[in-house]
Amino acid sequence: MNIYQLTSTANIVNVLGTSAIACFFLHQVSMNITGEKKQAANRFFVGFFLLGFAFISFSFSFDSWAHQAWSTLFNNMLYVAACYSLLIGVISWYQYTISRRHIILMHLHIILFGLVQVAIYLYVANSEYLRIALCVGTVACILFCAFVFAWRHRRPEHQGEKYICLAMLVCFAASLIPFLLLMKTESFEIYGLSIVVTQILASDFLLGALMSLFLFDQINWHYRRSIRDELTGLYNRRYFRDQLAEHVSVHGQRGIVAMIDIDHFKKVNDAYGHDVGDKVMVNVADVLQEHIPMKGVLARYGGEEFVMYAPWPNLGVARTHLDEIRKAIEKQIFYGDGYRFGITISIGCAQLSADIDVVESVKCADHALYQSKVQGRNQVTVMESRNATGLHHRPA
Repeated sequence: MNIYQLTSTANIVNVLGTSAIACFFLHQVSMNITGEKKQAANRFFVGFFLLGFAFISFSFSFDSWAHQAWSTLFNNMLYVAACYSLLIGVISWYQYTISRRHIILMHLHIILFGLVQVAIYLYVANSEYLRIALCVGTVACILFCAFVFAWRHRRPEHQGEKYICLAMLVCFAASLIPFLLLMKTESFEIYGLSIVVTQILASDFLLGALMSLFLFDQINWHYRRSIRDELTGLYNRRYFRDQLAEHVSVHGQRGIVAMIDIDHFKKVNDAYGHDVGDKVMVNVADVLQEHIPMKGVLARYGGEEFVMYAPWPNLGVARTHLDEIRKAIEKQIFYGDGYRFGITISIGCAQLSADIDVVESVKCADHALYQSKVQGRNQVTVMESRNATGLHHRPA
């Protein structure tokens, strides 16, 4: 075995090792997730699997015992199929569905592309440049589509999605570099070496990006669970307090704090069951979310109670907007098997600004809510005072 064969074997082992590690990692990831993300992990798994075998078929094309036509067929089909798998993986990650028709078209394209490459090899003399250009152009187009799709749909709060965008761009560049070197040097030895180097680098980078993608997604998932209410999807009390303090201390913003409570909610649970009560809770949260102003913060404070921060300039404006929310809730009708009823809410709000203690403002809003309750419910009460005069037990 000469030095070239040793180097070729080492490169094959290197690429296969990376593909094997990636496939193992993606398989373990897919076992612990569901839905579109599981489908994305499976597609990335197939992509790495095919990349490994595509490199093997490429390496065999330099061996005298390998039939060049078969090597050309499998090499081209595997590379295109691997790129399509990566593209579908990216699309699945962002929860988009690919129709069966498009999947069939992709498979047909893979098969026809391989057959066209073999036909060119068999019937067109000195076709190396043409076949390479067709393969590079096809692979580069698919990878660039994956990059554009990932870039357009990336979410700023998902750090891992930035890396997958960069990985797709690196793979796109890696598909072009060997061909550009071939055009410049006209050396197939340099072309073969550059294929080895760029695929190893692109595979390693893509593996790192995928590990970051799924790792950061898990971190974000746990973080969202720590700041969100499980039932309504709204922020929880702890996050609201942190945000409220930041709005005041960091940004120096004024505004109002409103406490919102569902009237007679215990009677709903007692009469219709907790499933109906949960339905009411979610519906109220959705209506409140629709009316929250820009830069406002809404949270479930506990039980049937919600709390809102809104950057309204004064209590008069706040009362008008909050009364619109109250009327919107009052119009809601809940009905099902054997029941039909409506609900109302009571609201209390107080002024918030940099010269007023945040905790004291919340207490003022809570006291104003108490006043709405004792005065008949289904109304908005504002607290003009800067200090709470004392907390009272609120009726349900």
